[in-house]
Amino acid sequence: MKSNRLAGGLIAAAALVAGTAITACGSSATATGAASPGPVSTAVTSSPVTLTLATEDLSGLTQSLVKGFEKLHPNVKINIETSAYTAYTANINLRLASSTPPDLSEAVVLNSSVQHHLLLNLDKYASLYHWTSAISPYALNEYRMGPTLKGGSGPLWAVSAGFDLTGLYYNKTLAARLGIQNPPTTLDEFNADLRKAKAAHITGLEVAANDGHAAFLIQQVADDYEPPTPVNNWIFGKSGATFDLPGVTKGATALAGWAKSGYINASANATTLTQAVAAFTTNKALFLNDGNWDAAAIQKGLGAHVGFAAFPAATAGGRVNSMVGGTAGYEISAKTKNPNVAAAFLNYSVSPQAAASVFASGNLPSSAGSLTPAPGTILADTLTAWQKVQQSKGLYGYYAGAYEAANTDFIRTTEELMGQSLTVPSFISQVQSGWAQAHTS
Repeated sequence: MKSNRLAGGLIAAAALVAGTAITACGSSATATGAASPGPVSTAVTSSPVTLTLATEDLSGLTQSLVKGFEKLHPNVKINIETSAYTAYTANINLRLASSTPPDLSEAVVLNSSVQHHLLLNLDKYASLYHWTSAISPYALNEYRMGPTLKGGSGPLWAVSAGFDLTGLYYNKTLAARLGIQNPPTTLDEFNADLRKAKAAHITGLEVAANDGHAAFLIQQVADDYEPPTPVNNWIFGKSGATFDLPGVTKGATALAGWAKSGYINASANATTLTQAVAAFTTNKALFLNDGNWDAAAIQKGLGAHVGFAAFPAATAGGRVNSMVGGTAGYEISAKTKNPNVAAAFLNYSVSPQAAASVFASGNLPSSAGSLTPAPGTILADTLTAWQKVQQSKGLYGYYAGAYEAANTDFIRTTEELMGQSLTVPSFISQVQSGWAQAHTS
């Protein structure tokens, strides 16, 4: 998974540390403060304005967005403060609480920032700029938070410039050898392809269980059957949410069955994502369920002999789903003196004008209609998958983001599930128990 997903525990820890330090300075820590801007407007002043933007983004996306925005508004100068991920997450709330906070910052510790009234409520701007109709609901809900400090609903505090998504990489050379002309679009087709690979003594599905990616497979199948709301409610920690859903049973049963049938690499429980990508790019497996963050490495390894597709739907015409996560989500300081200018930058980051920059950084933009990647590349395939998922309203969060120890729990339980030492009901029960403990302690 990408760094912003793998480091969920670090984010939570940083939020607690930052929250403690801010409280010691005398800030309120009991209710959600909804700092609101004054009169909102899409007009950007013609007077000289200087903003500061704090980020841990080292990919060049933020720099590219700032350059594009400054070109549109020559009177605006945005100074970028970049720091390494660990330092950024540990210090950003202290910076926001200071007397000279950055006007804009990358959102990584939202709960503590909201809890201590450090951010501007963006609801008025969301209405003014029509973000609620132009951006997929999940993409906005990821940055919503109310008084209970649970994500998924409440005021909007940040907007993401781009997204990562999961799908199915397939080796075209091996597929052709097996007589497979196109990637599977249904689970029945997927299972048929896995059987063909097994019969030809080819690993059907390379799995990085040691990094939690076996849970990806469970979720991709489960989300074929479960609508986004109950799944995302569980991921966001909503009271009364449950992991014990019929789709989860189907997903866990599928994973256990694939392992028992020999469709998965025998060393899956000891395989990291780096090792899985290496095996896949050396023609050792037909499929790899992974995200677009590994697209560059996979394209380099297999060149024109690899494709990417949305994960197969349950049935023909069914929901096409993906786990997605926002990257470079920007928030506005409650203390900024130029909220309208800062909001204009957020709007630019999700606009068609910025889409090419977002896509070039390896992320998927909300406004993707004007992009024209080279045909036959993973970038082109990823864009097609992204559009299918959006049209299908199949955007989901990651199981691993449901609580601090979730990925660790999934690594252990999926390894036992694939090893046939844990039943599907016990798997579901153990994960739900970990979730309940995390959200009641």
